[in-house]
Amino acid sequence: MKQSIKVDFHVHTHYSPCGREEATPAAMINNVKKHGFQAIGFSDHVSPDPQLNCSFYDQQRPVIIDSLRRDIVAINPQGIRVLVGLEADYVIAGTRCLDDETLQRADHVICASSHFHLTEFPQYSLMLVNLPSTIKAKHMVQMATEALFISGISVWAHPFCCRMIYDEFDSMMKGLSDAEIENLVMIANEQEIAIEINGAAAYDIRYRSPVSKFYQIARESGARFTIGSDAHHPDYLLKSWFIAYDWAMEMGFTDNDFLTLDEFLDRQTRKKSQLVFDAK
Repeated sequence: MKQSIKVDFHVHTHYSPCGREEATPAAMINNVKKHGFQAIGFSDHVSPDPQLNCSFYDQQRPVIIDSLRRDIVAINPQGIRVLVGLEADYVIAGTRCLDDETLQRADHVICASSHFHLTEFPQYSLMLVNLPSTIKAKHMVQMATEALFISGISVWAHPFCCRMIYDEFDSMMKGLSDAEIENLVMIANEQEIAIEINGAAAYDIRYRSPVSKFYQIARESGARFTIGSDAHHPDYLLKSWFIAYDWAMEMGFTDNDFLTLDEFLDRQTRKKSQLVFDAK
């Protein structure tokens, strides 16, 4: 394994409502540092505005980013790059899941478009009703497409992953044509958005098997990828990261398919520069 790809851009702390108390920045940093990782990217759940009737996002304002930065300064980590980003959520807030001010505060942004398991989310009812799996799959594609056009997104987090729909996930993914997948990848490539291989999702064969076709087509279509543990507890960070890496190797990936830290940061610098240019 190339040392340059030993980076985890998707790590949660206790600042996330789903993060465990033990998931302190220090614990997460120490966990990857002792295994020779180049960088760790914190991606706690953040929404620019309060979300009506959604308790999950109570108190999840961008000020979390500032609090996390202060924690890291106090820790004073040596020998590892620490990024402070966020996980935006298209499912709950649509294109309002990220605004320019929040983007400027974050080192990177991963974006999810399949969090249907929280009942307060607007798309929850559509995914529960008795519609054909193919219709639900089209809905997910539409949401992913719209999310990929949000300015400033660095990583498409855990594509299509939601345990709520695993019982019909295989038929949903089989309903997607190669052309639909290729179009999503084309948008991601044009927007310089990496596609995540997610360790937490990779635990479950009900996700891995149906989505493998998507990853194969994405790789053949020139996508670039990141590995994210999606860890919410320090004990699962490294285990999840290496599960994702091993799964990628099983699918025929090589280390060259993954963004290095420098490549990732170069992309994000261009995104922020473009944001400033667009505002003038």
